[in-house]
Amino acid sequence: MLKRNYKIIVYFLMLLFLNACGSSSNDSTPTTNNDFAFNTYTTTTVNYGKSLTIDGTTQTYAMDIYQPPSEDSRSARPLIIYAHGGFFVFGDKDEADSSNNGIGEFFAKSGYVLASINYRLIPDARTNLDFANRLHLPNSTQVTTASLSVIAAIDAMSDMRAAIRYFLADNDNANTYKIDVDNIFVAGYSAGAFTALNTGITNSTSNSQSNIVSSPTTHLSIPADFVSNYITARGTIEGDNDGNKTYTTINKIKGIVNIAGAVGDLDIIKAGIPPIYNISGDSDTTVPIGKGIIEESGYLVTYGSEEIFEKALTSGVLTKTHLLGGIGHNLWADCQSTKIYCNDIKKRIRSFLSDLIKK
Repeated sequence: MLKRNYKIIVYFLMLLFLNACGSSSNDSTPTTNNDFAFNTYTTTTVNYGKSLTIDGTTQTYAMDIYQPPSEDSRSARPLIIYAHGGFFVFGDKDEADSSNNGIGEFFAKSGYVLASINYRLIPDARTNLDFANRLHLPNSTQVTTASLSVIAAIDAMSDMRAAIRYFLADNDNANTYKIDVDNIFVAGYSAGAFTALNTGITNSTSNSQSNIVSSPTTHLSIPADFVSNYITARGTIEGDNDGNKTYTTINKIKGIVNIAGAVGDLDIIKAGIPPIYNISGDSDTTVPIGKGIIEESGYLVTYGSEEIFEKALTSGVLTKTHLLGGIGHNLWADCQSTKIYCNDIKKRIRSFLSDLIKK
């Protein structure tokens, strides 16, 4: 592990670099200080696509879209696709509303459009081992509880990509949301952060979707061809969510926000992937900041914020990490109480994204 004082120096140098490269103006640049650009915001709920769930049913997925008020005259506004937490088992898009972490309101008032998505979750019958037929896999494939986690990761990526495609299609047609297609970011908390990381890292053709989820097959006793069979059954890297399939998300993601998430394999972090902002509690035992095992799974080995930062740094990927001292996994816990570090998280994310927009 790198020394903490070394990290502080690295962060300072990175900020100097960003300031040096980010002097040009941009029509989509939102507020960059602690004040909001707007006093109000609007919300809309839309369906962005439908897909087959793990238990074989077709389900339609919705997202809540938070955006600046009508007096916002800009023709191109940065977009954040946000995914909630919940271990791929529970959770909802309302995690972003003002009664929860408030990230939707915060970024809408700051001049962004933020879409908080619902995505496929593992059903209550997740302990059932006989999912092969319903997943359109070879009959010989045994789908274990472990492999359901891999399926959930693939499906969530598919749904997040469909949400991006929704806005790409809108930009070419009604242009309801006035999105800057050159400033699209993915973000998430916990399982949602896994989704944002995996989606963003597969942003280019240099990292295929199978690279993201192939490493767990070795230490989870998942058949070697399980991942490739599942991806083949689901289609291309864009996945099986039917939303606006004529559009592609490849090379459309400008940055990744990882809030208490992790990756399953550090080798997927390589030069050419989008910049990554990591924020975690340094006492997180649910999703450890280093190499560890997901507390609630007992089997899934992951690499958290600190490991991601170090690998990105040595790979030439623009990155930054902030660790909250003495804080565990629930970074949003104080959002309706003291709001001290909850608001600090949002301000730090906004600062990082604002620097990327200026580049």
